[in-house]
Amino acid sequence: MDDAISRSDLSIEPDSLLNMLQCFVAQLNDQLHGGCTSITVAFIDTHRVWGYCAGDVRMGYVRTGSLNWLTPVHTAANVFVPFTDELKSSPNRHLLTRSLRPHRCFEPEYFEFDLSDDS
Repeated sequence: MDDAISRSDLSIEPDSLLNMLQCFVAQLNDQLHGGCTSITVAFIDTHRVWGYCAGDVRMGYVRTGSLNWLTPVHTAANVFVPFTDELKSSPNRHLLTRSLRPHRCFEPEYFEFDLSDDS
């Protein structure tokens, strides 16, 4: 991905970005043999945010002093329910249900949000 950014080949179209992320993971497969990570790739313009996320990583915005989460976390603690503050101490929080993991299909979640002027 660093190469694409440095060459200015990075497409801002969702399908192209997903394809590039999946190619990036394929290249990691040649170098890594285990582990996993959470990832967010986001594009932000004046009134819109979009990108992909996987794992225990979130995006949000601050409006009038309050933090508002936009993207979900992908952990075993919140497989069937929305993530809440009570789940922060759950041991299942550390079991990722989606992640960037070598040798597994990488299927991040797409997100797109409009931002108001006071965000």
